[in-house]
Amino acid sequence: MDPHRLPQVLDWRDAPHGLAPPLLFHPDLEQIGKHEGQLARALSDVVQEIARQTWERRGQAFRGVHAKSLGLIAGRLNVRPDLPPWLAQGLFAFPGEHPCLMRVSSLAGDILPEAVSLPRGCAIKVLDVHGPRLAGAPEAGSQDFVLANSRTFNGRNARLFLWALRRLSRVAERGAGAKILASHLTRRAEKLLERFGRESPELKAVGGQPLTHPLGDAFHSQLPIRFGDHAAKFALVPASPELRGLWDAPVADSDREDAVREAISRTMQRCGGAWSLAVQLCRDLRSNPIEDGADDWDEASSPFFEVAELQVGPQAAWDEQHSPELDARIGFSPWNGLEAHRPLGALMRLRQLSYSESCGARGQRNAVDVQAPAKLDLERLTLRR
Repeated sequence: MDPHRLPQVLDWRDAPHGLAPPLLFHPDLEQIGKHEGQLARALSDVVQEIARQTWERRGQAFRGVHAKSLGLIAGRLNVRPDLPPWLAQGLFAFPGEHPCLMRVSSLAGDILPEAVSLPRGCAIKVLDVHGPRLAGAPEAGSQDFVLANSRTFNGRNARLFLWALRRLSRVAERGAGAKILASHLTRRAEKLLERFGRESPELKAVGGQPLTHPLGDAFHSQLPIRFGDHAAKFALVPASPELRGLWDAPVADSDREDAVREAISRTMQRCGGAWSLAVQLCRDLRSNPIEDGADDWDEASSPFFEVAELQVGPQAAWDEQHSPELDARIGFSPWNGLEAHRPLGALMRLRQLSYSESCGARGQRNAVDVQAPAKLDLERLTLRR
């Protein structure tokens, strides 16, 4: 399977014959390690160190990873009204429309020029969500989905991820010129790999992300999430023709400091767009493992099915008057949401502390409350057309 392509999203009525039924969720799907507390502490310490370096250089606190916002986009998540029981789960059990906010970002823990090309993230905060919540979920009435533009996670297990994160911390210490040169070299290596239908999350994480338009990308949860009675991976896939036409499209004037942010704003101002939110259900633990972050679940045996459509109207995706304030006052975490969408697996569990401590430190250093979006004036803070 070629990872360098958009996933195929199916209507549930087009499900292939002979699919294995989705596994029922049970706590035994997860394997709890002996030293998870120590690893969680180590991971959070590295993220906090990256954030501290940026704070000392810039005098402003940002997220320890995905510090730079490339776009903040207000939209509506429309849950499909015709879902069968095996897809009508959790948030998606009831058809309807939910206001939501998307944040497109760059991986680094610093605000870097776009010539340092890193993986992109897309976090979605869905509002007006009701139901039993995860213990300690910081916000009432919202559900977060935290996605990235790679199918698999940067690390097969927690120890490998900690090693990769420490390497990213060392990269953060370099000057901008060294980062730009490293990005240029790693992009060439990644491009060569993709000619042979392969990709390297490791190369992308240190600057090898192709300089393409993020709104043409598919974004993935990478790791499993509970899906009510089942377990699944999520994907956000461009659905409108304008966005699908941006797949693999280069970013113009990529030497500009904010070239990608500007490209997103131009697209959003011109036409808005639509995405399919789709799920890939766990049907067999051998081919759909819960604990292996580097495993790309096979679409042939576990296809993606659409459960909702995310629609956004024409708008600015970033403006200097409103965007920085909203960005500073909002946080995203896969651990903010419903019990029906509990993050699964060691990599998800171990990052819970990092999300919590990073958000708290950012708010404290900037002397702002990182609030639930229901308490924010989205009509004022979200962006003008």
